[in-house]
Amino acid sequence: LENILSNYNAISQTMRLQFLIVSLPVFFVAWYMGTTVSDVSYNLRRREIGLLLTKGFSRGQLMRMFLGEAALIGLIGGLIGIGLSLLLNPIIAQIMGGTFSVTPVVGTDTLILVLIFSVGLTFLSIFQPARRASKLEAVDALQEYRYVEEVKPYRQRWPWVALILGTYKIVVWLLGINLFPLMMYPVYNIILTILLGAWIFFDTFLLNYVGPILFFWGFTKIFIRGSLKFQELTTRAARFVGDLGTLATRNVRRNPARAASIAFLIAMIVGYSFQVVGAYASEQDYTIRQIRFSVGADISVQLSSLVNASWTVSRIEGLPEVASITVEYTVAGTFTTFGTGTVRVVDPENWLQTAHYENELFTGNDVKTAFQQMETDNNTIILDRSVAKALNLRVGETVAVTFEGDQTRSLKVVGFFGPEAQEAPYYGYTRSYWSYIPVGLYNHLKAKISWASGRILVKLNPGADGKAVADQIRGLNLSNVSTVYSVAEQ
Repeated sequence: LENILSNYNAISQTMRLQFLIVSLPVFFVAWYMGTTVSDVSYNLRRREIGLLLTKGFSRGQLMRMFLGEAALIGLIGGLIGIGLSLLLNPIIAQIMGGTFSVTPVVGTDTLILVLIFSVGLTFLSIFQPARRASKLEAVDALQEYRYVEEVKPYRQRWPWVALILGTYKIVVWLLGINLFPLMMYPVYNIILTILLGAWIFFDTFLLNYVGPILFFWGFTKIFIRGSLKFQELTTRAARFVGDLGTLATRNVRRNPARAASIAFLIAMIVGYSFQVVGAYASEQDYTIRQIRFSVGADISVQLSSLVNASWTVSRIEGLPEVASITVEYTVAGTFTTFGTGTVRVVDPENWLQTAHYENELFTGNDVKTAFQQMETDNNTIILDRSVAKALNLRVGETVAVTFEGDQTRSLKVVGFFGPEAQEAPYYGYTRSYWSYIPVGLYNHLKAKISWASGRILVKLNPGADGKAVADQIRGLNLSNVSTVYSVAEQ
């Protein structure tokens, strides 16, 4: 029980950290929008500030008044956030398929931390605008609201740095480049090793999260707010839209800071939604594919003994929801100069109809062509990609494989199996998968093979309940079945 609780605690802490990382862009947007709104708000209150200055208010008093307003807004915002969390968390839990059977309670530590964070974020947002407002001269402050935004091209360096880094990260994503495996390659120059490691760390653990934010922020700062040329181009382009477009672009030129903040907010909402939803969908897709790859079919039945395997197959095959069934064996084989590798024995025709596989994992020949050649020729093999690379073998060449009992066969390579990504060294070695040989060859060898494991792969009819069928197989109480795995359950 202690181990289980410790695991739950570790998972909970990891989820909190991940949620905090995902929320960082939201906090950044809150700060950016708060600063922009404060700038506009204090500009609208210029006459009020001027009147207070003429009545004897000091600049320190004005600053304290602004900070007091910010503290009040932060407290109210924090309390509203806590109230919404109490209201929405049970609803969200039910929407996501969970249960929320207890009364939600906010802990004292949570309440204090939320209010401190809310007030702190508000102070951070309004401090610079409030400081500028409190330093206005009384004569200038008494004037009506006027635009005091920059009209010269924006020449600061940070927006350009942000734009370049954000553009780089987006291009890397679009090209599908993953820099992390480069850390596994040996680099014999210590300076290059340090520089490459630092950049990969920066790219993987920082830019992956803030890259789009840097791009949107740098773009809005440089082009929308600061570039008169860009504004002129948008004005010309707006002529094709009509008077409404012309009016909108003129408004942008009069209010570049406000327009930039709105554009940044819209871009962040859209871009961040795609990033978060896309990452979730990608992770979900990867998880489901991993489950299917691990189970091997809709259901896999692990055999504790190969004795009476055909009788076990007939019992399972008799279930009404079963569409097709096949047996897959696993044996060991020794490849010349490479060493021992895993070899899986399949019935080429039934395996393709039953098993779950991804075409991209089979190269050299497409998967159907490779299995057709295995079906017509027992002395063939779909070779593990790492073995083929180590032995420099191509499709059509032969490889000597020795099985238990000193049984050596020269097998023709009809294809390769294994992901290309694993060609990169992984901490000093290349991960191996397995090879495939036809069951016809295994039938000639099995008399001298004392060790082999097996599993029964089961494909179900469309719409069948995989969990229910797995329970039915368990209910048969088959003596040589150790475990039943179901994709639907996992």
